[in-house]
Amino acid sequence: MEGVLHGVPFLCWPYFADQFCNQSYACNVWGTGAKLRRDERGVIAKEEIESKVARLLGDEGVKARAATWKEVARGSIREGGSSHGNLLKLVSLLRQQ
Repeated sequence: MEGVLHGVPFLCWPYFADQFCNQSYACNVWGTGAKLRRDERGVIAKEEIESKVARLLGDEGVKARAATWKEVARGSIREGGSSHGNLLKLVSLLRQQ
């Protein structure tokens, strides 16, 4: 979420747990990421990393989508935003306990 909040494109190399879901969102839903692919030996080559970084940094579409999602994320944490409201609900529920 920190990357989204700051409008940063993602170079995705998931290892475990929720990282695979995060990769799916960044690459397939938000359009702000690039998935690294292993070669036939199961290794991610430096050329793969280099090409994906170059693509992320050079693609104006990725930059524009990252900026859009940045604004969406910031709006959700502002007063009145959905994340702000959900946090207040959680605090209220915890106070009732």
